[in-house]
Amino acid sequence: MKQYIYQVATDQKQGVLAFLVGVMLKLLSYIFFFLSSIRFLGYQKGLLKSNSLGKPVISIGNLTLGGVGKTPIVEQIARHLKDKKFKVVILTRGYKGGTQGDEVKMLEENLENVVVLAGANRYHRAVTYLEKNDVDVFILDDGFQHLKLERDLDVVAIDAMDPWGNGSLLPRGILREAISSIKRADVVLITKSDLGERNLNNIKSKLHEVGCQVPVVLSTHSPQCYLDVKTQASYELGHFQSDKVCLISSIGRPEAFEATLKGEVGRVEKSFRFMDHYDYAESDIRTILNFCKDHDIQTIITTQKDAVKLKRWSSLFSEGIRCVYLKINISFLEGKDFLFERVDSLLLR
Repeated sequence: MKQYIYQVATDQKQGVLAFLVGVMLKLLSYIFFFLSSIRFLGYQKGLLKSNSLGKPVISIGNLTLGGVGKTPIVEQIARHLKDKKFKVVILTRGYKGGTQGDEVKMLEENLENVVVLAGANRYHRAVTYLEKNDVDVFILDDGFQHLKLERDLDVVAIDAMDPWGNGSLLPRGILREAISSIKRADVVLITKSDLGERNLNNIKSKLHEVGCQVPVVLSTHSPQCYLDVKTQASYELGHFQSDKVCLISSIGRPEAFEATLKGEVGRVEKSFRFMDHYDYAESDIRTILNFCKDHDIQTIITTQKDAVKLKRWSSLFSEGIRCVYLKINISFLEGKDFLFERVDSLLLR
């Protein structure tokens, strides 16, 4: 049911049933807009309180549901600050407010000596941590709508491939709030600018239309290498250029992952797509492995976010079938200096 509703919200389903469900979701989106507007006005008028941590807070957020690519941005900024010897703590909600989300594990793996605090009440987690530890700066992951916590810099990410969805709010579309709310941002960072290049002018026009005058940073998700999920063996880009492969992903925008691999691999026999944050079962892995055996496929490629969850099944990847994940970094096409000057200024004031 959850997957079907998501497919209706993203206009992937057609027909009479999808139309009727869409009408119902549209009505709910009006209610969502009303309630979220009341909530925002409550904070704006001081009826609801935003809490200060007494330390600089950098928020990395977005307007839409999933798949924008915030986690690599969080990682890049955290690494930049850590290299400058600042004590960085990342605050994240975690999946469903828990502590074992795939993004949390990925950040912990990639950022040595950077603390990641996960939980629905991020203010409480931060205050508790500050009682016994020194912190120079907090990075608030997925923080644009988290108005309970004051922030000093709001970076809002936009997916160039699908910036606004169908333009409707949840649950009829993928917008968490009206596009005009992006006026609250201090920096707009467009991700996957290469894959969504055709949309860049329209995005900039829309920002101007709603009165968002802040600088725009352009970025891409750049592949670095492949790493074996089981052995951590490294493979250079292009290593699988002549291989038949299958893909596994449970991310918000699987098409972006697949587009990144075009020209990088030989022939993609099948792409196994699961819902975002899907928890793989042994039966899923065996189904994929049986498909590989039937089609003489020796290589499975997945995302780093998925690799975190697939490691528990690494013992199944044998008999000549390896599973590797594509490691990526954020690369900047435009506006990098401005972004990091704004970040650095928070610690130097």
